[in-house]
Amino acid sequence: MMSTIDPNAELFDTPDGGSSVPPGPPPSAPPPTLDENNTPVGAAGGGGGTLHLSVTDPQQIGEGRNAHTFYRIDVRPNQYADTIASVRRRYSDFRWLFQRLQEERPGAIIPIIPHTKAFQIEKRFSEELIEERRVSCETFLRRVQIHPELEGAASISSFFSPDAEVFEQA
Repeated sequence: MMSTIDPNAELFDTPDGGSSVPPGPPPSAPPPTLDENNTPVGAAGGGGGTLHLSVTDPQQIGEGRNAHTFYRIDVRPNQYADTIASVRRRYSDFRWLFQRLQEERPGAIIPIIPHTKAFQIEKRFSEELIEERRVSCETFLRRVQIHPELEGAASISSFFSPDAEVFEQA
């Protein structure tokens, strides 16, 4: 005996009106929106709005072996708003934050910050090097900011503290 096929039935309908199609995978989340530094936008671990961080205004202090560069870190509620907080940090302070995060959150994958490079004295504070470091420090901070495992780390609060004593004691 041959069975007949109903041309009006859906392809995977069963005779009792159910479906023989196995459930598919759950819908996936859309891929994150990335900014010009390939950093996810609006994905703060805290669930609230993401603050906009920028590293700007490098200022060279001192001369010769005592010379160093400070970078200004501005915190804004969004890219176009006025600054709500600002601190100045050296490149070595960013390295300190990286090392402290590794100690505070063992097992977490900490965003990288480029290592200090050995340079000849005349190239040590070139505009190219200073700009390269500025961009890497900004990228590093933005990635730390959205990293869910680093949320609430004490070293981050100390790093952004405008009170020099709080930062020095950390």
